[in-house]
Amino acid sequence: MAALSATAALTRAPASDTTARDSLVAERLDTLEAIEALRPDWEALERRCSRPVLFQSAAWSMHAARHHAGRDGSAPLVVAVRRRGELIAVAPLRVVRQGPVRLAVELGAPFGQYGDILAADDADGEAVARAVLDALFGGAAIDGLVLRRMRADSPLRAPLMARGFAIGSVDAAPYVDLAAAGGFEPLLKTLSTKSRKNLRNQRNRLARIATRVEHRIFSPAALREALAVGFEKRLQTLEEKGLTSTAFMDPGFRAFVDGLPDAPGLEILAMGLMADEVPISVQWGFLHQGRYYAYITARDPGYDEVSPGKLHLEDIMRVLSERGVATADLLAPAVPYKFLWTDSACEVVDVAVPFGIVGRFWLDGWSRRLRPRLRDAFLALPARIRQPIARRLARHAAAEPSASGPLLPRS
Repeated sequence: MAALSATAALTRAPASDTTARDSLVAERLDTLEAIEALRPDWEALERRCSRPVLFQSAAWSMHAARHHAGRDGSAPLVVAVRRRGELIAVAPLRVVRQGPVRLAVELGAPFGQYGDILAADDADGEAVARAVLDALFGGAAIDGLVLRRMRADSPLRAPLMARGFAIGSVDAAPYVDLAAAGGFEPLLKTLSTKSRKNLRNQRNRLARIATRVEHRIFSPAALREALAVGFEKRLQTLEEKGLTSTAFMDPGFRAFVDGLPDAPGLEILAMGLMADEVPISVQWGFLHQGRYYAYITARDPGYDEVSPGKLHLEDIMRVLSERGVATADLLAPAVPYKFLWTDSACEVVDVAVPFGIVGRFWLDGWSRRLRPRLRDAFLALPARIRQPIARRLARHAAAEPSASGPLLPRS
């Protein structure tokens, strides 16, 4: 890696810039100290961005950098792009080994939900992409860049796709525009009459099963327990279905989650639908710049007859509306129950940019062509067959932790 702040890649000025003073300077930061020192400018940049930026925020990235430090053989590599001395873009990345290649991936991978490059609204996406790629390609032995679940509304996606390609299948992240709804009751009325009736019937059925039903917002004192319950219930669901998840396959994910309440600048909201003090549905996520990110959702399968996840989502929409949250981001995948409250979703796809022949061979041959076919074949198997395979993959990941996640793609 380059020494602290030592190598700065001066890119060619974009076509829209007419003077040398408008050229972009990209600086590579590869130590925790250098990344921490960038935090004030980084946070100021976030406030100038109107798009979803939690997973490229300073708070998330600092927590991820500290978590990964010395843990899995990866190394942080943050590219800071300045124009006339002002920070206009940050690419929070780390370098990992995947098979025979070294790749630049999101700093928070595999735990983040959107891969992207944070850029000011007035930044030229093409120029920023060029500056970041020049810095990556010119300063270290890196075979490519991979950003998972890159949003269609990112100004960096088109210029990166022009230099690379999509890997894996296209998905979408549903979201609810709470601000446009104007409150919970108007939002509730957007549901069909049948949907509202079904929710009432399921809630009445739950009231007959349980003596006491309540929706709970977990206090700071109960936050760690709430995060742990959500984590374990979600893991149990994956195991029962015989599915894999890139995050849950990482042996460090539990430690990453356990450290979230102590991460400066991260605001966590944890909620549960309780039946006789038993959490039958748990969801927790993050609040950032007026947006709620539903990070982990889990349910108790013993109450599936009353659809606890759907009932809980109604309670969550009420809480977020009352708190004045502008957008509820339900994140990918675009599963049907999320569309009960919205018709809106943003397309997401994994984007790869190879550097050189080796990087292109791996990313195009394995990641783009062979890996998705293996994934589809795996998911086509009955759950009873997938279960032992998923358990074996989990044991392999625990024995030989990989910074890039399992070879079998996430579910």
